[in-house]
Order: sequence, then C-alpha cells, then structure tokens
Amino acid sequence: MKFSSRFKTFGFFMLLILTIFISTSVVLLYIDNRNNAKELENYIQKDRLLLEVMAEGFVDHIDQALSDIVFLEAHYHHEKNQTGEIDFETFLRMISQKEKIYDQIRYINQAGQELVRVNFDGVESRIVEKSDLQDKSSRYYFTETIQLLQGDIYISALDLNMENGALEIPYKPMLRFATPLIDPVKGLEGIAITNLLAQNLIDRIVNLGAGTTDCLSLINNNGYFIAHEDPEKTFGFMIESRQKKSFMILYPEVWQQILEGDEFIQNDSGIFQVKVIDLKKALPEEIHFSDNEHLFYGVTHIENTAAFRHLFDRGTPDQFSRVLKTNGILIFLVILAALIFNILIALFRDRQNRILHHARYDALTETYNRRAGLELIQDQLETRQSRRVPVSLCFIDIDNLKATNDRSGHPVGDILISTVAGILKNEIRNRDILCRYGGDEFIILFDEIDTPSGERIWDRIQSHIDQFNLGDDPPFEISLSHGIVTYDPRQHTSLEALIHEADQKMYAEKTVKKSTRNPD
Repeated sequence: MKFSSRFKTFGFFMLLILTIFISTSVVLLYIDNRNNAKELENYIQKDRLLLEVMAEGFVDHIDQALSDIVFLEAHYHHEKNQTGEIDFETFLRMISQKEKIYDQIRYINQAGQELVRVNFDGVESRIVEKSDLQDKSSRYYFTETIQLLQGDIYISALDLNMENGALEIPYKPMLRFATPLIDPVKGLEGIAITNLLAQNLIDRIVNLGAGTTDCLSLINNNGYFIAHEDPEKTFGFMIESRQKKSFMILYPEVWQQILEGDEFIQNDSGIFQVKVIDLKKALPEEIHFSDNEHLFYGVTHIENTAAFRHLFDRGTPDQFSRVLKTNGILIFLVILAALIFNILIALFRDRQNRILHHARYDALTETYNRRAGLELIQDQLETRQSRRVPVSLCFIDIDNLKATNDRSGHPVGDILISTVAGILKNEIRNRDILCRYGGDEFIILFDEIDTPSGERIWDRIQSHIDQFNLGDDPPFEISLSHGIVTYDPRQHTSLEALIHEADQKMYAEKTVKKSTRNPD
C-alpha cells in the first residue's frame, strides 16, 4: 500500500513537471516568435533605407562626373574660339589634380587618335608624352560616342580598365564618360572622355554596408557583383577565376526572380531585398548607354547563417532547442534531470554491451570466441536440419604459426592471426558463422552451402592469401590448411563429430603439404 502511494506521488510529480515544462515552453516560444518578428522587421526596414541611400549616392556620383564632362566639352569649344596657342594639357592636368577621381582625362580626335591625355596615379596628375598617345579608334566607347549628337553623353559599362589589350594590374574599376566634340561648321572633331575611378564609388557602397551584419552589394545587369564585402567575388565577367562567384551562379533562382521584378525574396538562403537602379530613368534623356548597361541592382542579403538563424527557425526543432537552452530555470532543471537519467541508462547499456561483447567475441580477431561460436553453430545445425537445407563446416589451421612466433616474436604471430581472420571475414557472407576455435584454429559454418560450393569459397580465400603473399615485402607468409564437411544428421550425431571429421580432412591436407615440402 505504501509502495502504491509512493508510486502515485511520483507519477503525479512527474506529470506536474511535464505540464509545467510544456506550458512554459509554449509561452517562451510565443515570446520568441514575437521578438524575432520585430527584430526581423527592423532589419528589413534598415536594409530598405540602406538601398535607398546607396542608390541616391550612386546617382549623385554619376551626376558629378556628368557635370565634369559637360565642362570639358565647353572648355574645348571655348579654347578653339580663342586666338593664340591652345594649351589643353595644362587645363586637363589642373582638372585631374583638383578632382582626384579620374584615372584619365582625354581629348581624342575624329580619327580616334589621342590628342592629349592626363593620367592620375593616386597622388599626382601627369601629362602623357605625345609619343605615348594611343589610337583608340577601335575601342567601343569611341565608336559609340562619335555616333551621338552634340550635347549627348555616353556612359560606358562599369568594368575593369584595359591597357594594351590586357587587364591593368592592380585592377582598376572604371566608368567612362564621353561626349562628341562637334563644330557647327566642320562637324565632328573628336570626343572628350574621362575615366572615372569607380573604386571610390565601390568603396562607398562597401563602407555603407560595413556597419551592418548583413551583406550589401551592387550587381550589374548580367548578374555579376560590382561591389561586395568580399572583393574576390567582384567583376567575374572579366576575371576568369571569379566567374563562378557571380550572384547569378551563387543564387540562380533569386536572380531569376529579380529579373522578373521581385524586390523582396525569401528562401532557404535568407532574405534578399532589391533596389533597381535605372540610370536611364534617373538621368537626363541625352545620356546614352550600350545595351542594358544602365541597369544596376542594389541587393541586401540577410543570410540564414548562425548570426541570423534565430530569425528563420520559427516552428522548427532548431527554435525549440534554442529556447530550451536560453530560457527558464525550470526548463533547465528538467533537461538536466532527463540528461542525467539518459546518461545513466546509456552507461548501463554500454556496460552491458561491453560485457556481452567480451563474453562472445575474441579480443584479438573480433570473431566469435569458441563458446559463442559453437553455440551459434549448434543452433544453426538444428534449424537447418528441420528445414533440410545443406550447411557445411570448414575447419582451418594456420600453418607454421609456432615458427613465426619463434622467429619474429609473439606480437608478429598475433598480427598473423588477426590478418587471417580479416581475410576470412572479408570473403564469407554475413550469414556465415566464423569463430576462433583455438590458438591457430578457426571454424566457418557455411549456410546453405554444400562441400563443392564451400571449396569454391575456399578458392577465393586462397586467392586472397596468394595476393597478400605476393605483395610488397609482406611481414610473413600466410599458409592455411582446411577441411570442409557437409553436415549429415544421420552421420554426424553431434557437433563434435562434425568438427572431428572436418579436422581430420584439414590434418590430411596439412600432411600432404609437409610431405611435399620434405620429400624422402
């Protein structure tokens, strides 16, 4: 009666703890969901603002460069109308040194030959010698610009600068602004062109996203990163080693949704927000581009990584696990108690399994030991006898084990025994039984196998042994003698009788081997 009362009290106590555990978990999960939803919304709002600021800064940067190219065109016509010697070089050098944002400022004539070029090396502007001026008649920005009307401006793709047909090293992201120089009487006289150092623009975008824990990037119309916190992912359309790091390859489904006009995308990778920057719409209509080079995409990515995973794991086991780990003394105590209980059970089972293992398996060969093996073989013989299915017993003896022990020591002899066991295990089937019968003796019970079939299995075993012996400098030579007997309940009245007959056949084979090695 007392035992029954204590059992009921214990059951009630466990039920109470379980009820508190479940109800507390539900409340904590609700609070966690509400807080995470609010935090995620804050990140989304912040990213929207980041994209607006990035887009506005991008357009403002372009506007400044447009003002400069218009000024260069006006200065060209002004100087042409003045008497005396025209000094374009000094003027362009002054502009370059003052602005410090142009890699090159040039006037190019109508044939595509540079008339004057000023280079900026990051510190000082330098007028290029006449002998170093180049023919640019085949470059796309020249051929595009000379087709424009007076007052029109061409903006190139944002790419990396090329010098003499190869990428300039270190890489220089570049955006070119060009306008035709048209005389009212003479017509086209050439173009004015500036090479804007776009690294400044890229740095602004990267720095804008540097204060956040998610990722802000700028992508061109073909899905390649232009600005990214990892510079090794940018300009994959020009740098072969980076081609597979483009946005369209890393996130092909997201890129397709962006092309279809989606500006908010959520998937297993996280949350993407998109701001389309269409320079053709943002700039005056006299601005021209090649193909779709006027399109850029500002993208923020709240990645589903460790830092943000709590925002995406709603209703998942991960969320439940996280809440359990971080909330509530009562939950902690319950988990701790359950953990201790399971540890004790696991330790008990492990101890039982180890005891059972040691009781059934040979420590050296990890095969059944003699007692366990014979028990299993006896059970198998009884089962197969009732079903009238053939089984065969193979008795195996390692030749010259004593000689190996005497010559190389018992540790090498142990390796020989374990190597033989490994070969046997490798060649027999899972349903066959292998046990170590004695020091250098093994027994195999072949299930549903008669003697001829057993000999074919033995041929595979012998072939495996031959391969080992012919290997590179084996530590010993393996030689086995065997005898296979098919079980006949009328003849073999006991397991011992079956083993004895197989042992005799093994011994006969061993005798033949000895006589062959030592003829009279």
